[in-house]
Amino acid sequence: MKKMGRTTEPLTVKQTQAVTEYLNSNLSLIEVAEKYETTKSGLAYWLKKYRKEQELNAKEDKRGETKLN
Repeated sequence: MKKMGRTTEPLTVKQTQAVTEYLNSNLSLIEVAEKYETTKSGLAYWLKKYRKEQELNAKEDKRGETKLN
């Protein structure tokens, strides 16, 4: 049985495209969410997850290794 709810897996290509389109356009969360057939809260979660992934990548690039907490 498939587990429901949030996962710790990285964003999919589709999720990343939705987030970058939102960040690089003047469209609202609702407009981008509708285009990618998700909810406003789903897109907001992807955005939060995207920013956290970017932050971790920046720390890794800066230090050469990932610092966990």
